[in-house]
Amino acid sequence: MTKVIVGTYHQVEATPVGPWGIMMAVAKGFYQSAKLMFIVFMVGGAVGILDIRSKNRRRKRHKKEI
Repeated sequence: MTKVIVGTYHQVEATPVGPWGIMMAVAKGFYQSAKLMFIVFMVGGAVGILDIRSKNRRRKRHKKEI
């Protein structure tokens, strides 16, 4: 929840960012979140492997029934 405190608003000076600054900000964000991205990719890969294995098991079971 955000609370607004009356009388505390003030403007700040703009700090524009150029194209190089934008690219560096993206790279810095990737670097700072590398651990989380690694975990997400590993979990996604594990789920993909389990999905493929379960599909193969269903195929083998189906062939045995025929």
